[in-house]
Amino acid sequence: MRLLLVVIFVVILGGSLGIAHTWSEFSGVEEQMELPANVQVGDGGADSNAATTSQQPADTTGTPRARIVGESSNDFGILERDATRSHSFVVRNDGDADLLVEKQGVSCGLCVQTTFARAIVKPGEEVTIPVTFQAHKPGPALNENLEVRTNDAAHEVIRFDLIAYISEAAGASVSELALGTISTDEGGAASFRVYGFVEQPLEIVECKFSEGDNQDYFEWEVGELTEEAVKAGQAHAKFGKEIKVTIKSGLPVGPLEQNFTIVARAGKVVTINVPVSGRVTGDLSFLGGSRFSSDKSLLSLGRILAGEGGMAKLHLRVKGEHRDEVQVTVGECVPVEYLSATIGERKVIQDGKTYLYPVTVELDKSAPPMNRLGGVGSSVGKIVIHTTHPTAKEVTLHVRFAVE
Repeated sequence: MRLLLVVIFVVILGGSLGIAHTWSEFSGVEEQMELPANVQVGDGGADSNAATTSQQPADTTGTPRARIVGESSNDFGILERDATRSHSFVVRNDGDADLLVEKQGVSCGLCVQTTFARAIVKPGEEVTIPVTFQAHKPGPALNENLEVRTNDAAHEVIRFDLIAYISEAAGASVSELALGTISTDEGGAASFRVYGFVEQPLEIVECKFSEGDNQDYFEWEVGELTEEAVKAGQAHAKFGKEIKVTIKSGLPVGPLEQNFTIVARAGKVVTINVPVSGRVTGDLSFLGGSRFSSDKSLLSLGRILAGEGGMAKLHLRVKGEHRDEVQVTVGECVPVEYLSATIGERKVIQDGKTYLYPVTVELDKSAPPMNRLGGVGSSVGKIVIHTTHPTAKEVTLHVRFAVE
């Protein structure tokens, strides 16, 4: 019991000494309350006195009425990627009581920034809300917003819309030129546009397809767009060109993958890459089971243990008016040391309207570990079948596999 009384006495004595020390340190210092720095808003101009440092409206006897001065949206126009532009919105208090305005949120913290946090606006006065728009998103069209909350029951939330178009000095109207299905006998055509977004005139300096066996099957033509056509297609553009791509007949049957590069000048030189994709069909095509994809003309052998090898069977279908005189032979195989194909005797189906040639694909047992799955850093195998058809002179089969 005596020990407990001693402990209580020591605690009381320590607290008393602490209070005495604190009083001696701060006696004579006037009591103050400092509000957070972001309470006050304004740019130091004539309107900045509308934003007071009061945490709550002082005059609450009347009714605050928030009114946007000017527009509630702003079109920042064309911005190059990562560029920044600023704008200010103004809210006026047309009521007879203090108006509380405070930031609620932005749609994209990466693109929309503001120094505004909170303000008390006296009757008849205004508050300025600065906004900075940064072109950090891919675009091309950006639609963002800033929202503020008020104590006006009729306008509890005010939304300011921010619009911009993100582009280089020049850009294509498509991200990819998808040709769909093309007949090797007939070829095809497609077109797209290149727009200039600056005041300097747009010039097409060069057009070219990626190097490869198929580049000779493509031609292009550049045409001028009228001012009306430019605005109808792209409201933000200043100039425009139409590029028509013509695909000649005779493309190898199978998937089509090319890259079209346009070098344009619009104040500065801009390189525009447009992938070209499609599927070429004709009188010759491969038919297979579950391991074969006709859209990509792709045969999957899967993952194979070293020393085991692999094999798959499918058919080459030949139809059309030239089917009787068409002959087929195995051409290039990649990798040539390990991947091979054998063509068997043809079979007649559909009352002689169609011929089927059995094709056996083999991966040799001696194949060392390798990755031909077609992912990053690897490519698939390939077997090319040559034909005597007047237009479909080649049929390509892609083979995906890995030896482990």
